Amino acid sequence: MSREDYELIGADRPEFEWLNMVRDHGSMNMFQAGQSLQDAFGLNQREAKKVLLEWMQLVQKKAHTEQHS
Repeated sequence: MSREDYELIGADRPEFEWLNMVRDHGSMNMFQAGQSLQDAFGLNQREAKKVLLEWMQLVQKKAHTEQHS
């Protein structure tokens, strides 16, 4: 998936844009991004996990769609 595809995934959510940036940079295991979301956006643990799960589902859906196109 290209950088542009990831940018489109997070176009309307600052948290998603941030997650795309972190993933592109390769500085962190994305399964550990919850704590960083909490720190960066002032979310509690539950909110951060929800945002991370939603982002992961969108990335997976986008990748699945591309594979079957």
